[in-house]
Amino acid sequence: MLGATVVIRHSTAANTIADARRLAEAYERSYHATATERDVGGRKVYELTGARSNRLFLTEITADCVLIYAIDATSSIQVTANVAGPDRGCGFHDLPAQLATRMPPTDDRSVPPRTDRVTDVFTIDLCAVIDSDRRRTLGLDDGSPSESPPVMYRSDSCNFYSQADQPGELTSLFASTIDSDAHGLTENHAPPPVAREIGSRRIFRIATSTTDGRRCSDHYEVDNLASFNVTAMTIGPDPAPACRVLDELAPAIEPKLPLVVLEPSLPLNLR
Repeated sequence: MLGATVVIRHSTAANTIADARRLAEAYERSYHATATERDVGGRKVYELTGARSNRLFLTEITADCVLIYAIDATSSIQVTANVAGPDRGCGFHDLPAQLATRMPPTDDRSVPPRTDRVTDVFTIDLCAVIDSDRRRTLGLDDGSPSESPPVMYRSDSCNFYSQADQPGELTSLFASTIDSDAHGLTENHAPPPVAREIGSRRIFRIATSTTDGRRCSDHYEVDNLASFNVTAMTIGPDPAPACRVLDELAPAIEPKLPLVVLEPSLPLNLR
């Protein structure tokens, strides 16, 4: 083993993932890893091998070995090992046992976060994210789905429109899922995004000027490979009405999104 990265996670928020089992499931989905549950001295350890992603700049990225140790329902410890030699993976059988002796005792009494949410953001019916009563209040139609060809990112969306014609009125609203993290989508924007939280989910907001009105966009954090995004457009030079629409929608949107993966970056090695 050439080296290792250790990540300690802990959360008591109801909309975050920090326990070992669901972290392993999240990495199986996002990184196409193979997760194997092992018992090491009475502790569950999830061994992930073959983790890879080709979403970032179309570059293949892989990991040698990832071990996620169960602590309790809101905590876990993850060790990512860099392995030398042709037989990469978790073939060094003494490491899990050695690390387990240095972990705190397990505790099953803590209350796990709620699990009655979708597990994959790309399975969300985007045209149903805004309920019919709210659409009528905002003067929006039923929405039409749209799928963009995958160039750098996969992006699915639903586009809602109104018949507004007065300054400050909402003309359109777009809900989308993108296979890029919310912070990465916005970090190089000028001016920089304004970040806020609902529960423990960060939302990055950007307001911009266009030729036909003002645009306000919220980018919801999901994990380091996906985000949910909603954009409102209003007539006139003032972005405040568009942003107020998003403020009103946020409490209803957040519970429809997957749980947030805490410390979402999985240390990976370029091959």
